[in-house]
Formats: sequence, C-alpha cells, structure tokens
Amino acid sequence: MPRRQIYNPSQIALFPKIYREPRPCKPIPVNLDSVLSAEFRRAGFGLEAEVWPGYGHEVSLTHSLLRERASHNDAFIEYRDYLMQGAELVLTGNTLVFLPTGLGKTYLPMADICQLLSKNFRAKVLFLATTRVLVNQHCELARRLFTEKIKITQLTGRTPVKKRPGLWQENQLIFATPHTIVAEMKKRAIRLTEVDLVIFDEAHLVTGNYPYVPLVKYFLAFQKRIIALTAVPPAGKISAVEKFREQLGVASNHVLARCYNSPDIQPYLFSRQLFRVPISYNHNLLVDEMRQELLLLLQEIYGKFRQSGYARELRREIEEIFIFRHGRLIQVIHGKLVRLEATIDHLINTNSADSHAYALKLYWALAEKTANALARLNNNGVFELQCFLERQTQESLTAAKPKNSTLHFTAHPRILKIKKLIGNYGKTESSESDDSLSQRIILGDSKVQKILELVRQHQQQKILIFTNLRDSLRKIQLALEMAAPVRNLPIFILTGQSAKLNGQGMSSEEQEAVRRKFQSLRQGVLIATQIAEAGLNLSVDMAIFHEPILAVRSYVNRLGRVARDRDGQVYILTYPGEEKQFFVIQSLERNLQRIVEFYQERQANNN
Repeated sequence: MPRRQIYNPSQIALFPKIYREPRPCKPIPVNLDSVLSAEFRRAGFGLEAEVWPGYGHEVSLTHSLLRERASHNDAFIEYRDYLMQGAELVLTGNTLVFLPTGLGKTYLPMADICQLLSKNFRAKVLFLATTRVLVNQHCELARRLFTEKIKITQLTGRTPVKKRPGLWQENQLIFATPHTIVAEMKKRAIRLTEVDLVIFDEAHLVTGNYPYVPLVKYFLAFQKRIIALTAVPPAGKISAVEKFREQLGVASNHVLARCYNSPDIQPYLFSRQLFRVPISYNHNLLVDEMRQELLLLLQEIYGKFRQSGYARELRREIEEIFIFRHGRLIQVIHGKLVRLEATIDHLINTNSADSHAYALKLYWALAEKTANALARLNNNGVFELQCFLERQTQESLTAAKPKNSTLHFTAHPRILKIKKLIGNYGKTESSESDDSLSQRIILGDSKVQKILELVRQHQQQKILIFTNLRDSLRKIQLALEMAAPVRNLPIFILTGQSAKLNGQGMSSEEQEAVRRKFQSLRQGVLIATQIAEAGLNLSVDMAIFHEPILAVRSYVNRLGRVARDRDGQVYILTYPGEEKQFFVIQSLERNLQRIVEFYQERQANNN
C-alpha cells in the first residue's frame, strides 16, 4: 500500500503504513462456510454476517457455547484472516502470538476454549494475567462471550484462601494471577495436572524470577498445551526470540507474528497520525543556575573518584561516565553510572577491610542522586526536581535510619542553594505564598503550556496523557484543574499501587473504577503512567506523550490505545536534544519488523 503523503513537517514517519487514508474495507467472504476449516466445522463453529447501522458489515464466529448477539455492543469474536490463522495454529499445538495492542489477541484463545470444551466439557482451562485488573477484565469479557454453560471464576490475591480449592474444582475456565497459582501450587491446594490448556498473557515476562517461569516448566513437564500472548517480541536479535520460543515449547511453525505494518491487519486499523511537537526550554536564569549547580556537584564527585585509592581500577569507567568539554562537565551517562555500582560492589567484596572501598559506594550514591535530579530538570521540569528534592529531604528527616548518602545529599550546600532558587522561581512582589509557588512552577512549564493548548483544541474528544513520572502526572493534573476553559472537563488519573510523597498510589479496584468511568464518557482527560500501557481496555481519540519513550514495547502499547474505534492523533512532546530518541525507536521498530517478517516467511514456507 502506498505511503501517505506527509504534509505537516512535524509529522514523523514511525510505523509509516499506519498513515492510511481512506481505510480499506474489511474483507467479507462470499461463501461463509468455505472459509472455515474442516476442524473448525467439526468443532461446531459457523460464521454469521450482519449489518449494523453506522458500523457496516461484521462477520462473527458462532458456536453453541458463544452467546448470540442482540446488539452491536455485545461481545463477539470477529472473523479476521490473521486471527483465523492463529486459531488454526492453536488447535494443533503450543502457540506463540506476537500481535500489537488493539488487534484482538485476547479473543484468539477464546475460539480454542470453545473447541476444547466442545470435545470434552469437563476440561479445565487456566488463563493467566499479570495483575488483578487484567484478570478481572479478561474474566468479564469471557462472561460476555460465553453462555452460562461454561463455569467461569477468577483467583487472585483478594480471593479468600479457604475458597480457592473449591473454586478450582467447581469451574472450567479460571482466570488468575501467576502469583496466586504458584502460592497454591506450593501448598498443593490445587491440582495443576487437571489443566488441559494454559494461556499466558503478557508472555514476554517469562524471564528471570517472575512466577511465569516455574509455571511454564511445570506445564511443559506434564505436556499441557500452552498459548503465549504478547504485543511485541522480546527485544534483541532473532536468535534471542528463537530461544524464547524454545523456552515456551513452541514449534518453529507455530508462531503468529504481526506488526502495525502487516498488510492483512490494515483493514482493521483506523488512521493514526503521529506528530512530534518540539518544545523550547523557557529561558530562565534561575533554571540555568540550578542546572549549573547540579553539574558542578557532579564535577566535585568526579574529583572524589579520581582522588580515591581505586582511581586506577575505575579510571576507564569513570571517564566514560563523566563527559567534559573544555575542562567543564557537560553530561553524565546515566546508564553507565548505574552499571558502575556492580564494579564498586565487587571492589568492596574483595577489599572488605579497606574503608576507601566503602567511600566509593557513598560517592556513587551521591552521583546517582545528583544525576537523577539533573535528568528530572532537563527532561521534565522544575516541578519534578522540586518533588524529588522534597522526597529526599523527607527521608532524611523521618526515616528511622536514613541512608548516609541521603543525609550528605540533602545537606550539601549546592542542593540547599537549589532549593532556595526553586523558592524564588517566578516570584513577584504580588505572589509570595507556597500555593502560588506551585502554580508559578507548573504554569511556567513549557510542556504544560503546550498540553493545555492541545486539550483546549480537542475538548470534545477523549484524551490520554502519558507520563513516565508520577510527579509529572500530578503536575499536569494541577495545571488542568487550574486552567480555564478546561476546568469543567472530567479529569482522571491512573497510577500504580506503590505509595509516594504527595500520593498514596491506587489499588487495583480504584484503577478498574477509573478505567470504567473514563470509558463510559464521550469526552474527558485521563493522565496515566505506564500502568495504562499494557492490557487495559482503553480507547481514546488522542494521546499526548509528555516525553519520548525508548522502549519499543511501551511505545507500541501506548500507540495501541489510540484510534481503536475511530481515527486518532498522537502528539509527542520533545525538548531540544530528545530528537535523537526518535532515531533509536525507529531502529528498534525496524528490528521488530525484521522479526515479524522472519516468522511470517517461515510460516508461509511451512504451508
């Protein structure tokens, strides 16, 4: 399909084939019976084409275990060529599915559940999801899809322990978190050998110490059928993805792989336009002075490393971390700084009697805190820096045994000077209160100003604003609550569960309540951290990325929230210097495309 002409110079060419206009028509089979395989027909499946006013033709799977549709809003399994290909694979063995967000990967195993239970109605299916919110969401979908003949339940940390064995025995389709299943397995309270089919949602987490790992080993040992679902292949080369496939016990010809560029998913995609929005820093002498103080503090720490008794052992790593120009520090490579900790820990272990080795750990902790503060100022803003320093100060004052590095950091003269500069930020004779300080910081943020402008332009739409930091979420929330004429717009926040300063986090029930309320509205703003990236059933008209993101999985998942029901737009805000991150994500996307093409070609050759 020809690439769409890009008229706006700020529109970026990531995932180029998602710029489609007009949208291709969904393929409608002429003979519905002819497109179903003999295996599907023997399992009792059929196809039904219906015309819904305002939606056009839709072809859905029918089965005695699936509910009949009475309205367009009823849940159904739509006939799609790529999903049918995946269902064919699932019927005959362990299957690995790479399918981007919003393209129906949760529906794919539902057809196999019908086929399994139609053969053996006493069979048991275990559907694993990573959080209680996702378990509840998948369980709700299954209850809308299947008739009451199929007994459905869920097992999570909130399920009373005494009730779990009974629920396990009484139900055929069980949705659960892996942590709960592993806990019950260790107690031998449930018999996992009774499971005939197990489905792993977010299967890329089959790694390290995550509970998916022992469960995969267990089910493979008992030769249970596995379906692994994920939006994006694990990062890396094809060889790494192949190792992941083998870990799941999946045959080489049992991988369904698609990306947003795949031709056969184009009829099911709406147009999604991506715009990069360059944002200039607000030239403020106080901000420049804060940045300079942090750089000077990092330069002091660099000197401590050079004067330590282990300067020779650390010289190469230190020189790669601290970047100088004309004798002045200009940058710290944070990723390499993080990796330096392992080297220092090794030196401490081998020189446990030497106090100089322990001093290195203090220098490293100070450098890490200072680099974190600098990154917040450069990539986010003064508000995020203020919140970070407040947390450090609170820890030093209230913790029973505060870290030595926190005490040194908060008491350092340069940090004290930065706090004073923040207090003077944007101050005028008419605004001296603490409340006006927060307001000055927030409304003086150039990214906040752009977000307010975009929200005003799209007030009649559903808008999702992604942030990497919870502090940024709070900043945007306060800005929207203060700004007119967006003050009357419904505003929601969605965060993780951990407690932080100025926020106690959200329980899974609160997260689900926010999702439901926001989805029920025609317009409004949802501000979310990465909790809204994967799995949650969210659909919006427009998304704003407060900052670029380098993880291709998170990037694809965020894109998948937009244009699921109608055309949409994505605006990505960037400060100077962040443009290079787009080249990185483009490279990662090209690698993803190569992986998908590799498996598509392999499947075509096997067929």
